[in-house]
Amino acid sequence: MLPRENYEVVVIGAGPAGLEAALVLGRQRRKVLVLDSSAYRNAASDAAHMLLGQEGTAPALLRSRTLESLKDLPYVDYALDTAKTAEVTCHDQREHVTIHTAAGHTIVARRLIIATGQRDVCEQVDGLAEAFGRYAFHCPYCHGFEASGKDILVLAIPGVPIAKAIFQALYLKNRFSSSVRLLAPERDITGDFAKLLATSSIDVLDGEAKTVTGSLGEVSVITKDETTLRCELAFATPPTESAAKELIESLDLNTRGACIMTDDHGRTSCHLVFAAGDVAVSPEEQEPMTFVSQAVAEGQRTAVWVDQDLFMESLGMTDPPQIAPSDES
Repeated sequence: MLPRENYEVVVIGAGPAGLEAALVLGRQRRKVLVLDSSAYRNAASDAAHMLLGQEGTAPALLRSRTLESLKDLPYVDYALDTAKTAEVTCHDQREHVTIHTAAGHTIVARRLIIATGQRDVCEQVDGLAEAFGRYAFHCPYCHGFEASGKDILVLAIPGVPIAKAIFQALYLKNRFSSSVRLLAPERDITGDFAKLLATSSIDVLDGEAKTVTGSLGEVSVITKDETTLRCELAFATPPTESAAKELIESLDLNTRGACIMTDDHGRTSCHLVFAAGDVAVSPEEQEPMTFVSQAVAEGQRTAVWVDQDLFMESLGMTDPPQIAPSDES
């Protein structure tokens, strides 16, 4: 059972964005519930990188440390449960968001923050989902340094623009390793892309990945024509989908691809619902930057604006006046 069924803010998702949002709001003495599905995109990774003061810390350890710190805030509740659907309802002449969970709970909140992240769609290549974070990686910024000098195979994944795999191969060759190959259908690589790969001495292996197996340093990729390729590690960018598709659809939120469209404050097309982290994208972005530090920053920013939204509402100022800029020169 949940400690209560009415909250000021419900945060859906216990990744970096969601936990940071809960931390900020709990410190403002807001009654907050964090719903944790326990399904994390980076669950298999043993290290998070480019995170100030926490370089190389396992994501699971970052999560457990944060959950421990939330226990010191009596205003924050935590539950292992998944939000399935939600709708805007009216209680006591005030609009709320009513959330329905997989465990059968109905929760009422004045504001909702969706921080569920994205999910990789790996069905096209057997074993790819199990390989990610262990011997296959998405991001040269997050894992390129550890790939320095290694024999790298970049996999083009069906459903993703071929340019992503090409530029990933070019970048890895430019920054980290002299041994980079690209597995992709040659018919899809034409014009300037073919010239760039040739100039960079990147071998293009004609084909598509069927299966990925192995361990770090000893990876086997079997192609659809049953050719076996070996490398020390692989990079790939699969398609993604929202980890909360049903929830997003139930609220009829504006989306772009796998992401929820938000304004600069993290507010979605529903005025009571905000989004942060990998699931959120601004109108100026084609897709979010999926770094841990970026998710933390967005969780913090969105939580501040949710708190201010509630504060202004308590003053009866649903459309607060703008603060004039300073005249100082």
